[in-house]
This record gives sequence, C-alpha cells and structure tokens, in this order.
Amino acid sequence: VVARMIELLMHGANARTAGSLGRTLEIGTGCGYQAALLAKLARQVISVERLKPLHDKARDKLAALRLSN
Repeated sequence: VVARMIELLMHGANARTAGSLGRTLEIGTGCGYQAALLAKLARQVISVERLKPLHDKARDKLAALRLSN
C-alpha cells in the first residue's frame, strides 16, 4: 500500500528525482515507515500522528535514522 501511494504521488507530481516533491505533508505517521521513505523523495516532510505512543515510537525510529528533528 505504501509503495502504491508513493507511486501515485510521484506520478501525480511528475517527480523523478530526490527532493523533487518539495514540501510534503503526511497525516497519520504510524510507525514512521512512509515518512522515512518520503524523506528520501521530498525536500521536507511534515508528518502528524495524534496517538502519543505511535508518535513517540516513530520519532525514536526516525531520529535513529537521522530523519527527525
């Protein structure tokens, strides 16, 4: 599902290179997997998670990958 969503996003944005998506908003971070992938494709990613346990888990994972601030 994540791959298909990114495929549609890249096609719709006519994006082909890293950073070509510009600023990207993700609603529902979950574990942070899609946010990590988007971070490689977009200039900036903002991801929002309303459930604190998921937010904390994703923040820790993304920080370990140096994809979080």
